[in-house]
Amino acid sequence: MNRRDVAAARRIVIKLGTGVVTHPEAGLALGRLSSLVEAACDLHRQGREVIVVSSGAVGMGQRVLGLNQRPDSLGLRQACAAVGQGHLMALYTQLFGQLGVKAAQVLLIQEDLADRDRALCVRTTLMRLLELGVVPILNENDSVSVRELIEYRRNQGAAGPGLEFGDNDGLSARVAVAIDADLLVILTDVDGLYTANPWHRPRGARRSAPLAAGESQVGARSSRDVRASRPAA
Repeated sequence: MNRRDVAAARRIVIKLGTGVVTHPEAGLALGRLSSLVEAACDLHRQGREVIVVSSGAVGMGQRVLGLNQRPDSLGLRQACAAVGQGHLMALYTQLFGQLGVKAAQVLLIQEDLADRDRALCVRTTLMRLLELGVVPILNENDSVSVRELIEYRRNQGAAGPGLEFGDNDGLSARVAVAIDADLLVILTDVDGLYTANPWHRPRGARRSAPLAAGESQVGARSSRDVRASRPAA
């Protein structure tokens, strides 16, 4: 895909990672988020169809609950997600609404896109929202997500299955495929797609070369894989 293809894209999925939506101390990056929403609205006014996949529910819940650090326990993390998702969506509704654009919340779990019938229902919902001129705001439903349990067990040293979204990276990719998107834009604070986790293998890990359309990088590390294992500052 070249710059001309990017410029011609009509249906665009934009993924906002946790490091984009929030500051390192878990404070909301309101100025940055407002600018990104404004850019999305500009695309919308150009007649393009925009779908936003946003992380940040756990960080928002942590902020609302007054917690000084990201919770380690599974139950508390999922509780933060339950509290934070409503506040996060309210903010998106306000920011888009100020610019005359309607937004809709769509929460998904792995099984929604792994099962064919459920995936078709997701596609139908998203396509209808786009037809109505609404910007769907997608997030993984972390308060009930199996991925949270998988990650918690992995952090405790237990092996887990590989089926997971990973800070919405996988979710945004699957959604882009499901709705035949022309372009997927992943905004993250990670330097790129790595062949291994650079925090675990600083010498062995390297950023992958750019891939042509349709190619995949087997074994590459997602932004959540990298961010979750960073050493404490």
